[in-house]
Amino acid sequence: MSTEYDESVFWGAVASFPKFGSVKLRRLHDHFGSMKSVWNTSHGELVEAGIRDAIVCDFFEHKKEFKMQYISELLRRERIRVVRFFDNEFPELLSQIFDPPAVLFVKGVLRPMKMPVAVVGSRKITHYGQQIIERVVPTLVKRGCDIISGLALGVDGCAHEQTLLSQGYTVAVLGSGIDSKRLYPRQHAQLAERIIESGGAVISEFPPNTPPLKHHFPLRNRIISGMCQGVYVVEAAQKSGSLITARVALEQNREVFATPGSIFSHASSGTNKLISMGAHVVTSAKDILNVFNIETEPEQMQIYTPDSPDEANLLSLLSHEAMHIDDCIARAALPAGRVMTLLTMLETKRIVKQIGGMRYVKTI
Repeated sequence: MSTEYDESVFWGAVASFPKFGSVKLRRLHDHFGSMKSVWNTSHGELVEAGIRDAIVCDFFEHKKEFKMQYISELLRRERIRVVRFFDNEFPELLSQIFDPPAVLFVKGVLRPMKMPVAVVGSRKITHYGQQIIERVVPTLVKRGCDIISGLALGVDGCAHEQTLLSQGYTVAVLGSGIDSKRLYPRQHAQLAERIIESGGAVISEFPPNTPPLKHHFPLRNRIISGMCQGVYVVEAAQKSGSLITARVALEQNREVFATPGSIFSHASSGTNKLISMGAHVVTSAKDILNVFNIETEPEQMQIYTPDSPDEANLLSLLSHEAMHIDDCIARAALPAGRVMTLLTMLETKRIVKQIGGMRYVKTI
C-alpha cells in the first residue's frame, strides 16, 4: 500500500508525471498539503484543484504504470535527497526567479553558496577555451567564488575540473535524472562522483530514471543561471544553449560575462555577439571579481630562466598560440632530436604543454 512510503517518494512519483510542471507541482502541494495526498486523492478533487480533466485522466494512467517501490529503493540506494521549494536547503537565489523548480533531487551537499558564478560554453571546447578556464576559474575559486555548471562535455566539464583542482565548491545541474542509470553525459559519471566526494552537489529538477530529453535542457539552463549572481560564457557558437542561458540570466537580472575570440572562430561567434550586446568583457578573473566588488590581488606572472641558449631560443618562438613541432624545428634552426629533447624537458617543468597533434604552447 502507498502508506508505507515517505513524502520524498511521493514527490518523486508526482514529479515524474511530465504534465505536472513546476507551477502545477507547487499549486498541488499548496492545495493538498502533501504529495502523498496528491497521489491518493480522487479524480474530482484534482479537477477542483484546477487541473484539467484530460490531464487528470492521464495522471491516473501514469499512476497505474508507476513503480513506487522502484523509486523508493532508487532514492535510498543512491542516496538521493529531495529538496522542496519551501525547504531551508533550497537555494535562495533560485527561489527568486520567475519560475523556480518546485523540487530538486540532490546527491551531495547543497549548501548556501558564496558569490556563485555559472561557467558555461560550447561542448566542442577549443584549446583557447581550455586556456581561458585554466586561467580564470582557479582565481575565482581562490577569491571565494563557488562555481555552477551543467556537467556537459567541453566547457562545463573543464570548469568543474578546474574547480576541483583548486579545491573549490561546485554544483552540477543536470537535464536528466541524477541516478547512475540516467546521469548524462555518461562520459562524466566519474566527474560527477568526484564532485560529490569533494563536498559539492549534483542536482536536477527531474526525478530519478528521467532520460535526458532535448526539451529538458532549456529548463536546466534556467536553474544554472537562477542559482548564480553572474553567468560567464567562455566559448559559444551563434546558436548555442549557452546563449539561451545568458539570455535567461539577463531576464533574471543576473550579470553576463564573455571572453572575446577571433572573428574567424566559430567557437567565439556567440561570445563576440554577447559582448556587442553589452556583456562584460573577461580577459582575466579580475574582470568578473571587479563587477562583484571582490578585492583582487595583482596577478603574478611566473618567471622562468632558461637553462641554455638553445632553450631560450625555443622559448622565444613559442607562445599561447599552438605551434607544430615541424615549425619549432624549422624556426629554431636546431636538429630535430635536440628540439624534441628540449620540449620534453620543458613539458616536465610545466613550462610548455603539448595539446595534441604534436602542437605545443607556452603555459607561462
